[in-house]
Parts: sequence; C-alpha cells; structure tokens
Amino acid sequence: MPVEFKVLNAKKRILNGFKYFCGEHAQWLPEYQKVADWLEDTKGRGLFLIGSNGRGKSVIATKILPWFFKEQGFGYEIFLASEINQHKSEVMYPKILCIDDIGVEDTANDYGEKINVFAKVMDEVERKKKMIIITSNLTQIQLEKKYSTRTIDRINGCCKVVAFNGESLRGKFNI
Repeated sequence: MPVEFKVLNAKKRILNGFKYFCGEHAQWLPEYQKVADWLEDTKGRGLFLIGSNGRGKSVIATKILPWFFKEQGFGYEIFLASEINQHKSEVMYPKILCIDDIGVEDTANDYGEKINVFAKVMDEVERKKKMIIITSNLTQIQLEKKYSTRTIDRINGCCKVVAFNGESLRGKFNI
C-alpha cells in the first residue's frame, strides 16, 4: 500500500523550516509552492527535486521534510547518493527513502558484477509502492544517460517532479 498523507498549512510550515535552517531572511521561491502543493496531498507519490545548485533542494529533502514524516508517524531514511553503493542493502529497507544528489555515485561492484544501485532502488520503489524523495543537480537528459530511459520513466511515474531553476542562494541564506 502506498504511503499517503496530507499536511495542513504546508506553505507556512515550509517557510518556517527555511527560516529555522537558513535564517530569518530566507525567501519563498516559486518552486517551493509546488513542494507545498505536493505535501498537502501526496497521493502516494514521492518527490523529485531537480535543477540548479543552491536553490534549497537538499534543505527541503534532508532537513524540512523529515519533520512532516515524523509528525505523520513515518520513518524516513536519508542517504547521500555518493554513499548508496556502500549501503545498498539498507537503502532497500525503508518505506520512505531520501537519496540526496543522485547522479554523482559510481557503479557498484557486486562480486564482480557491475550494478547500478539507484536503478535497483527505483525498481524496488515502484514494485513495493514505497515513497522516495530524490534530489539532483543534473538534468533529466544527463540522468537518462547515466541510468537509462527505464529508470527515469520510473522516477517520473513514482514522483512529482519539481524543477529548481535560477541563481544559487548558497551563502545568501546559509543554504
């Protein structure tokens, strides 16, 4: 059964999260509204935050969203993409999973066989109706070259995709 929940006042609560983690001068960006809309009714889908560096994708995925999942009574495991090869069995376990910065990890070596752990994770997410939160600074075209059309199709089917575009805010608001 897919993970579904609804968060009231998502916009206000996300902004409060940014102010808490990034300072009182944190600003609301248009892409944050799409995340708020998703939080107000996830419809059992995950979230894929993709685009420009320094726009708050990782802050949302690794700092703000955990509050909401905990409040709803769900466990939430966060992995850096660069570390999923070392944790491939643990990555398959949680019902709600976050992988931050996909596209930077190498292909894993499993007893001499080269495997793409993230592609296997997406297979598992779709098959078992898990919820996944993903971030990436790469484009969908770059990700398709790395993972395959099949994996990107799974991401698009399992997740609401939110594009983050514009100049980096890193350093302006401690993002």
